[in-house]
Amino acid sequence: MVNLKLNTQKNYRGILDNHIYPYIKDYHLKSIKAGTIQDLLNQEFEKDLPDKLLELLKAF
Repeated sequence: MVNLKLNTQKNYRGILDNHIYPYIKDYHLKSIKAGTIQDLLNQEFEKDLPDKLLELLKAF
């Protein structure tokens, strides 16, 4: 994230800390599969989050 503007870095960190890390914290890295990520996305889409945030989640 070195080449990103500071505000972008903070936004990405917030997405990781608030939406991705809490979901995968109990998984070993090797055990995270495409289905694990799809389940995370499905749960986040059900929360009625802003469209921009959902697009960023999909990009990760």
